[in-house]
Amino acid sequence: PNTTMSAVLAKTAVKSTLRRAPSTPCASVRCRHTCARGASPAAPSSPPAPMVPRARLTLAHVTRASNANVVPVEGEGEGEDSSESKDEQQPPPVPLRAWLVLACLLACSVTNQWDRALFSYLYAIPTDGLTADAAAFISIGADLQLTTTQYGILSGLAFTVLYATAGLYAGRLADSFDRRALVAGGCFLWSGATALFATVHSFPGALFARTGLGLFESLSAPASFSLIAQYFDDKTRGRANSIFSLGIYLGGALASLSQILAKDTGLGWRGTYAALAIVGCGVAVITLGVVKEPARLTSGGAKDQKDGETTSDESLFGSVKEILKPTAAKVLFLASGVRYMAGYTLGAFLPVYYRTAFPDYGPQFS
Repeated sequence: PNTTMSAVLAKTAVKSTLRRAPSTPCASVRCRHTCARGASPAAPSSPPAPMVPRARLTLAHVTRASNANVVPVEGEGEGEDSSESKDEQQPPPVPLRAWLVLACLLACSVTNQWDRALFSYLYAIPTDGLTADAAAFISIGADLQLTTTQYGILSGLAFTVLYATAGLYAGRLADSFDRRALVAGGCFLWSGATALFATVHSFPGALFARTGLGLFESLSAPASFSLIAQYFDDKTRGRANSIFSLGIYLGGALASLSQILAKDTGLGWRGTYAALAIVGCGVAVITLGVVKEPARLTSGGAKDQKDGETTSDESLFGSVKEILKPTAAKVLFLASGVRYMAGYTLGAFLPVYYRTAFPDYGPQFS
């Protein structure tokens, strides 16, 4: 009991001494608080250190202070924090190789669309005032003696049915195989189909070549968009996709200008097809040499899957069902169908209309 009482009295005496001790600044330069550390009970009383208003603390202040185990000082590191935030806002520069890859994919897309639309323009090239041989030299319709029904089949169903159906499987291939090989190999194959079309002399031969063209051209878009998604981050991917989509309109423009190429350069429609096949093979070789197959990114589906939850159906039609679950996807699917129905109708029959309505203005239309 005596020992316990002595300890209590001693503790009380220490507290009393500390209360009477003057407040002196701490020896730490970073500390703006006042405390009694190091103060002597006999030291003369002095006024407390003035309180300095603190600046607004940022996350960078708190992080540095916690790492250093000190209290942050006002104004320190504000310039560094602003520079760090500016660096975070600016996207990293896109590597040169990514732009080269995009240029190759765009060139493939241009030849893809050029081959596809060339048939309609060289069928509808004006031949008024020409002899039968001269007309057959520059016009597919005059050479193969195609009826309007046969033309409609070749420009539409012969190409689009297999193109649309094979496109589903082409997307599956792009998920599993070398996408560079799919794009470059597809360019080789559809250029071969273009060269084959230059040799046909009947409707069945033209039907076979157009069907092959639709099959091989379906390999391009899924693999190209997949490569763009990996070569460009989310800050530049939209720009890259829009540049790639220019191939549709550049290819259509070149197909239209091919009327002049077939008529005024002496190539004729067969020579124009052969020249385009050579261009396509050259683009395929360049694509094969420039584009590198990047390591595939893992999808985010696995980390969102809960324990014990079964994976979704990864079959072809199971994937289509999964994609079309959202209402927005169904609406976009129908809207794109209507849009392409109108686009293919104009592409197939607008050249025929202009040839019929304005036969003397072929070059102007082209």
